Amino acid sequence: MTTNLIPLTLTLIILLTVFYVLSNSSLLCALKQGTVHSRYWWLVFGLCLGCLLLIMAVFGIPLPLFLLLLYGLKACELLHFPEPGQRNWSAVNLNFLLIAAIYLITLGVLALCQGGSVPSVLSDPLLRPVSLILLLVLNGGMDLFLSRFSQHMLELKTDFRSEEARLFVQFTALSVTFVLLDSAACLFDLPALLVSLFLIGSNALLLLMVGLFIHQLSIIREEAHLETEYALLESSRSRQIRRTEALRDSAYRDALTGAHSRLYAEDYLARLLGQGSPFALAYIDLDGLKGINDAYGHLAGDRYLQDFVQALAQSLRSEDILARVGGDEFMVLFPDTSAPAAHTILSKARARLAAQSRPDWPLSFSFGVDGALKGADKSIEALIHTADQAMYADKQNRRAKEAT
Repeated sequence: MTTNLIPLTLTLIILLTVFYVLSNSSLLCALKQGTVHSRYWWLVFGLCLGCLLLIMAVFGIPLPLFLLLLYGLKACELLHFPEPGQRNWSAVNLNFLLIAAIYLITLGVLALCQGGSVPSVLSDPLLRPVSLILLLVLNGGMDLFLSRFSQHMLELKTDFRSEEARLFVQFTALSVTFVLLDSAACLFDLPALLVSLFLIGSNALLLLMVGLFIHQLSIIREEAHLETEYALLESSRSRQIRRTEALRDSAYRDALTGAHSRLYAEDYLARLLGQGSPFALAYIDLDGLKGINDAYGHLAGDRYLQDFVQALAQSLRSEDILARVGGDEFMVLFPDTSAPAAHTILSKARARLAAQSRPDWPLSFSFGVDGALKGADKSIEALIHTADQAMYADKQNRRAKEAT
């Protein structure tokens, strides 16, 4: 009966070798590992693997030698593909550990079920090929299962780019050495039950440790991904803050003169009123801009505005706010200052600018002032209107004096 089953088991080994090669090819293709010229490689690999398994099934070569030859075959298979060495050696070691550990566990289970020893299983002409059949079925099915999770496997390949991958390669290399030494226990006359339990327990523990190591690599990759995402978000946030500040500056600054804008002056004025702080507000109108524009053009008028702002700013205090509110109209806010004090500051500034003026470049202006005492209940519109009316009165008075 046993003799009649041997040809059947050998036939199954050949068929399952084809199944395993196809499932392995499917997994590598799912990982985008295959190349155009690799279709002939699968035929060569399948023939080599089939010959090795048939030799093991028929002649029963020593288990450590079989595993060593299998490791060399897996190395030839995976190193055939163009990947950086570190990741490929990780793949070689992982693939071999999966096959070897499952095979040793299978041998231990068969020995326990038979009530014998692992060497007796390897020497049995039927159980030996049966163990290889189970190995091919389990590994082929696992390759097909893993190919359904190709995206996760691709992420695992990415993990091998990290610095921790170097330690993982060293760990898998030591694990390969452990498995080869573990299989050598089958060559010696040791207690059958002890060897079977040792093969099952040690290799199951080894697979668990490999799985935990891979899981830890995934956690590290996820943390690195989160750190990268956080850095990108922080960079985007910084750029957004800079853009917001630039927009705010453009809204709060007059592009031509560098003075504050009307928006900024009104916001600052509203803040002063909200705080109930005393302050003075001055409304200014340039006297000579129209004449400069008519005589020299608008570019000269722009320079005239710039010169005026620079000259007036030198006569103001650091806490005073100078804002351009129209073409040739300006507003000055004087925090913690009374209206008479603000009037004195601007009168001195006007005299200083008049002394610096040339006949063809008169830096003269008219102004009006209004003030708010501490806690005063005034509106922005009322303050500006009063200062504006005072400015027009000042302009008319100065024109009348010039006329006489």
